[in-house]
Amino acid sequence: MCKNEVALLWLLRGIEDFFMGFQIDNPFSRYRPFFYSMGVEMVGKSYLLAKRASAYETLDDKQARTAANKIAKEAGHSLKRLVDELKGSTRRRELDAVLGATFDGFSGVRLLDALGAAYMEARYPIPNPIEEKFPVEGVPGAHWKPLCGSGLGKFCLAFTREIVYALKMDFGIVLPRSSLDYYLSGTAGPRFLNALFESRADAFLA
Repeated sequence: MCKNEVALLWLLRGIEDFFMGFQIDNPFSRYRPFFYSMGVEMVGKSYLLAKRASAYETLDDKQARTAANKIAKEAGHSLKRLVDELKGSTRRRELDAVLGATFDGFSGVRLLDALGAAYMEARYPIPNPIEEKFPVEGVPGAHWKPLCGSGLGKFCLAFTREIVYALKMDFGIVLPRSSLDYYLSGTAGPRFLNALFESRADAFLA
């Protein structure tokens, strides 16, 4: 198994997760932030798996799959830890720019925290939801709902663009249009691609 095959498998799964979330129109659905959280994890791990290809590329198929799975598992489910590990790469400046940008009123750093909480909060009723860390200034008892806002999706798409570009520049791994056509079906597919690549698909896709 080569790094191109492994990284694209994880990257496409992550993009599929984003596409599922993108199609949910209800902003209060608990499934949308869950899909976004899973998407960031899968996309981020695609880069880590490309970076550590020496751990599996010389192995036979079964051993390679086991080794790649071990790398992904060791990275865990903490998105903050994952991003910290990604920032140890040559893409630190670019990732810092995404984390420092503002998406509909919230910084990327804060939205990353919200996404991390979504992994559990979207599945279980928890006593201390993440919105409690987003108080509305001057309005006692009121909180913003970052998991319901449009900024969450915009941050995820910006993060994905950076990883897709990093895979291309650092490893020569380029997303094939044919694969995206398979994952992004229906009339929502073109809208999603436009949102993801901001009309610059030629710079990202093969």
